[in-house]
Amino acid sequence: MNKEQQMNLKELAKETLFEIRKIVTNQETSKSDKIRRLYELKLNKATIAKILNIKYQFVYQVLNKKEGGIKNKNMSNEEILNFLNELE
Repeated sequence: MNKEQQMNLKELAKETLFEIRKIVTNQETSKSDKIRRLYELKLNKATIAKILNIKYQFVYQVLNKKEGGIKNKNMSNEEILNFLNELE
């Protein structure tokens, strides 16, 4: 990696840290919105939980709802097939 690439990488890191700080300190944003915005910055679920000082399970639940996951164990096979057919 040359010096120019290193400088670009450092600048990107500074911008990302600034954005994370801005998201976390915003008092008008809900925890769920903070989780979604941090995830959009490519932070993993464990890191988001640590940054926001919340349980990993809460982060997982918020992101699973956002992704419209079909991981609900209460869904029957028929409901899952219907859901998948609607996506086509």
